[in-house]
Amino acid sequence: HPHEVPPCGGHFSSPSGVILSPGWPGYYKDSLNCEWVIEAEPGHSIKITFERFQTELNYDVLEVHDGPNLLSPLLGSYNGTQVPQFLFSSSNFIYLLFTTDNSRSNNGFKIHYEINTYSCLDPGIPVHGTRYGHDFSIGSTVSFSCDPGYRLSHEEPLLCEKNHWWSHPLPNCDGKNELTSGTILSPGYPELYPNSLNCTWTVDVTHGKGKKCNCIPLPLYNTPFCKALGKFRTKRWLLPKGPYNLSVRQETTGGYRQIFKGT
Repeated sequence: HPHEVPPCGGHFSSPSGVILSPGWPGYYKDSLNCEWVIEAEPGHSIKITFERFQTELNYDVLEVHDGPNLLSPLLGSYNGTQVPQFLFSSSNFIYLLFTTDNSRSNNGFKIHYEINTYSCLDPGIPVHGTRYGHDFSIGSTVSFSCDPGYRLSHEEPLLCEKNHWWSHPLPNCDGKNELTSGTILSPGYPELYPNSLNCTWTVDVTHGKGKKCNCIPLPLYNTPFCKALGKFRTKRWLLPKGPYNLSVRQETTGGYRQIFKGT
């Protein structure tokens, strides 16, 4: 059977489909002027995803318009290999125009489309965080919180805007909260820890603050010593005022529990 050449243009209204440049997967021809229209039911939008895209740089151009024709607002004009991962329409139409010159050509493009409701993509959930809200429709918001010991990079909720994009990037839970007290445990505590460990813990101390540390050894082999601005074999000590980083390194055969408190 002869290879069927994708048409130069067309009208699409099925729930999903693929638009191929003429000649795909081979090279497209010179001097093309191809038009495609994707139509969804009223009340729905359209998402297109660029699976492959390679045209002659600066000369063979694909225009994507947010509406039914060339006069509709331009979503983007693309050539070479630089395209977004996907685009959304704000109406129930998308218009595509592919024009080529009369010189070199390339493989062209493979574009998936799907009919969408008016919504944004799943924004995701921050590492060490929780998301509140499961409605991603336009006008809805989602908010986030972080696990203990972390804080949000920004507190403002995300709003799904009319262009199908969230108002802000997904926040991070990457900043540690300022804790006035806490506990450092040896690996595996209260069970036996593995052999050949070399572990370091860091506690940030702000200006004008000190730390009081209680080292509670476990009844395993030798009594441990703790390092923090020096070596300490006692169970309790008071460190000078900050700022500095308190580093605790385990170099012992016995486990321990390290407790620090702000003063």
